[in-house]
Amino acid sequence: DYYLFPRRYFDDCRELLGDQAALLCVRRGAQSDTEGITEAGTLVAGALFLRSAQAVHYHLGGSDAAALAERPNNLLFVTAMDWGAALGATRMHLGGGFRTGGDDELFRFKAGFSPLRSRLYVGRCVHDQEAYGRAVQAWRERGGEDPGGYFPAYRAPLGGS
Repeated sequence: DYYLFPRRYFDDCRELLGDQAALLCVRRGAQSDTEGITEAGTLVAGALFLRSAQAVHYHLGGSDAAALAERPNNLLFVTAMDWGAALGATRMHLGGGFRTGGDDELFRFKAGFSPLRSRLYVGRCVHDQEAYGRAVQAWRERGGEDPGGYFPAYRAPLGGS
């Protein structure tokens, strides 16, 4: 699918960024001891976090929709906060939501971690029009209708905004 990243992307991040990046996962049924994980369990959430001098940045993430009632993302973000704090980070940047306005569940979830807010700027420049056009066309073929204010358009929810 167009929104999935190949394994190589994450391997490259680890190689290029070293300890400035962490791929963190939450697994249902995982067991561990002082030697580490002894049973892997079922992956229910994961994310790639990047670290700068004083902040942890949420870069990419995903979770199993069937597991959301168990709140795996809460555990994931708290784990990322602990990782960053151990390395000297004093802030965590989770990004915005899906859209502007008050009806945005993603923004409400992220806002629940802190009352602090900062401005978020998103660049809207397409460097390769042909590749962008192919991605938008693939999105439309999967059921994409009206991207609304989404950019890039192919990241809008299928079925319209």
